[in-house]
Amino acid sequence: MPTIRDVARLAGVAPITVSRVINNNGYITEETRQRVNIAIKELGYMPNTLARSLRSHKTHMLALILTDITNPFWTTVARGVQDAASDAGFNVILCNTDESEFEQGRNLKAMLEKQVDGVLLVPAGNPKEAIDLIHAQDVPVVVLDRRLPGNLTVDVVPGACQAISLLMWCAAIRKAALLP
Repeated sequence: MPTIRDVARLAGVAPITVSRVINNNGYITEETRQRVNIAIKELGYMPNTLARSLRSHKTHMLALILTDITNPFWTTVARGVQDAASDAGFNVILCNTDESEFEQGRNLKAMLEKQVDGVLLVPAGNPKEAIDLIHAQDVPVVVLDRRLPGNLTVDVVPGACQAISLLMWCAAIRKAALLP
């Protein structure tokens, strides 16, 4: 797998120049930008989003944990979540629990280990343990289709889009607090 240093070597520039081209920041001449882009294409270079996430404390990932993905209502919600998240530069990881609290816990732990920036959750059974786990990791959560005291609850698809906006705002505030 080619690295940013490989791209820099092929383009005849410093790695920081490649970074500036990729992130579109800092002054770069058009000729240099073209050389770097040609090297990126020739090598098939793809930025390492894991490394970027470590530095920025952002993954641009949201977890959508549903109870039954075969239910047409939830496929519609998932589509709305995906569209809204994509428009905001986020990706969505979809998990299915089959109404199992065990599967919900397993999926939730996996998503929190991946450092998702927010969770949209349709709880299976008693959601207290799941909500406590999410709150313990200081990750914003939106609970869908259930009424829980102290948590944002969304019952309809348009509300899911608003909830995603709120999650991304909360995640941005949380991440900004971690940066120097």
